[in-house]
Amino acid sequence: MFTICKHYNIINMKASEIWKKAMDTLPREIAYKFSKPRFFISMDEERGLINFSFNDKGIEYKLYTPGIMSHADAFFYSDVAKFYSMQDRRVFLMTPHIYPKIAEKLITDGINYLDASGNMYINYDDIYILKTGKKTEQEKVQKSRLFSESGVKLLFGILQSPGFLELNFRRMGAAVGISASSVSILLTEMEGAGYLYEGNKKKRVIGKRPELIQRWVKAYNEVLKPKLFLGSFSSKKVPLKTEFKNVKPLSFGAEWSGEPAANLYTNYLSPEKFSLFVREDSKQWRNTLSLLPEKNGILSVYRYFWDTGHEVFYNQEQIEDAVPPLIVYAELTGTGDSRNLETAKMIFDEYL
Repeated sequence: MFTICKHYNIINMKASEIWKKAMDTLPREIAYKFSKPRFFISMDEERGLINFSFNDKGIEYKLYTPGIMSHADAFFYSDVAKFYSMQDRRVFLMTPHIYPKIAEKLITDGINYLDASGNMYINYDDIYILKTGKKTEQEKVQKSRLFSESGVKLLFGILQSPGFLELNFRRMGAAVGISASSVSILLTEMEGAGYLYEGNKKKRVIGKRPELIQRWVKAYNEVLKPKLFLGSFSSKKVPLKTEFKNVKPLSFGAEWSGEPAANLYTNYLSPEKFSLFVREDSKQWRNTLSLLPEKNGILSVYRYFWDTGHEVFYNQEQIEDAVPPLIVYAELTGTGDSRNLETAKMIFDEYL
């Protein structure tokens, strides 16, 4: 059901603002060729229809406004586009923010899109417009301390543990290995960006959580994860692809991440590559699995950056022998692999 109003043009402010910002970035000789769009938006304000013309040629799409796009979203909308293609209809995404790698997948899958910075892909009959490389305001925010190494660590605690924001600055910092002064600065940045606000009884509340998770995932994979990497290995003792479930990493102070952890959370994904979080000062994990360094080994090992024994991380939805689901989701999403993205969406829906 679509919401009808008295005006000839049915406007969803999110979509109309994205359109206006995108048009403002275009050269005048291109922008004037676009007519003013008409939006027909459903009650949930996330889907509908869009009509506009370019060079007087009428264009109509099935419209989706998903907000901040993740790799998992791109995988989902690929399936949506395939469904509508059987009805000879085309999908158009409008979002404030599309990363280049996600844009590449959308283009490959034939999904037209537009973001607020003017990045766009419109391939409709004889009309072909491709504009890429424009950075969004979100990417500018990402350069702040909030998405630096310290910020990523703090946000992990905030997003993973419901009780984290109830701690004082010193205890927050101790849980994720940063200083209390950094916690104070980063929380102030969160408030300024709309990611944190004061709720009932002056409790701190996360704002724009889905968006914040996607920003965190990108920063985790690009900023923090490379610094945690201890090396690639192969095991001369355990055939991991068939026997990994018989390995109990907690017994030697470690936990599965990535694909094996996803299997433990969903019982769905058969792991091909393996990730393990360990305590850097212990070599028990190496000895137990009889690991040998190997440049392209199937096992990647990372060091913990959070205090796994801190009280704030107790009593959360975490599977034994696996790292918290937020880490698993980030690692799966960062691969860009379709089977991993499908599993990542399952973890997001169930645990995040």
